[in-house]
Amino acid sequence: MENKIKYVYSTLLAKEWRNLANFYIDVFQCRPRSSEFYFSGKWLDELTRLEDAGINGIQLILPGYEDGPTIEIISYDQTSLRKHDIIPNLQGVTSLVFHVDSVDNILQKALGYGGQQFGATVTETLDNLGKFTAVYIRDPEGNIIEVVQFVK
Repeated sequence: MENKIKYVYSTLLAKEWRNLANFYIDVFQCRPRSSEFYFSGKWLDELTRLEDAGINGIQLILPGYEDGPTIEIISYDQTSLRKHDIIPNLQGVTSLVFHVDSVDNILQKALGYGGQQFGATVTETLDNLGKFTAVYIRDPEGNIIEVVQFVK
């Protein structure tokens, strides 16, 4: 029997999940899929291997889609805070990528909502892809977002 596989969401663990969700709503036009949630119980303890785990959060529909995929932004009742910054060449998931009409417009909007520019805005013509403009931005909690525009 074939197993159907479908990508549905990624999770960002946040120090302040509401603030981070508002950043993605205001800057990248994400929208809530449903209301805020809180999960706890034995099932969550067993799933996460944490004792007395509790998760608050919300799922946001990514721009360009009707009903998903989504980004889930959560905080645990007891969140272990990151001890180092995320950098582009760090093993693991390092960035979310959004294609936009204007890289500079989104950069300025992100800066106005507490984001920070990470690296320079670059423009390059790439074989088979056309003109590529991109910048890395850190959201208010330090996660890296790559904002790109391709023009053939």
